[in-house]
Amino acid sequence: MEYNALNELMSYYYFEFYVQCVLVIIMLINTIKSIKYYTESKRNMPSKEKNTVYSWFDFAVSVFVIIGMYFAIMFQGVISDISDVFSQIWFGKVLGLFVFVIALFIIQISLYLLSKKSIKRNAAQNEKN
Repeated sequence: MEYNALNELMSYYYFEFYVQCVLVIIMLINTIKSIKYYTESKRNMPSKEKNTVYSWFDFAVSVFVIIGMYFAIMFQGVISDISDVFSQIWFGKVLGLFVFVIALFIIQISLYLLSKKSIKRNAAQNEKN
């Protein structure tokens, strides 16, 4: 039986893939938070401090998740240089996760901008009353 270091390494690649799945879960939690923030802003005006903390912290986490997923795609490029067989197995999965993360980020940005409009609208209505 011949020992192949690449085969052994790739037999444990699912550990690295699980890290990417955790990044997707983090992004999903951030998206759920942005949905919650949006629904709260539709009902009533959230405090200014909460608005600032939400925007900077959650967007920073989301950007770090996207950077992590980008490096996962780059690592797939390295694997494809070494072995086409292992690259074909994992590239589609990693690319699917990356596209899903980008879609969640776009949803977050959209909901954040809609929340800002809703807060301004609520503030204008409160001034009228």
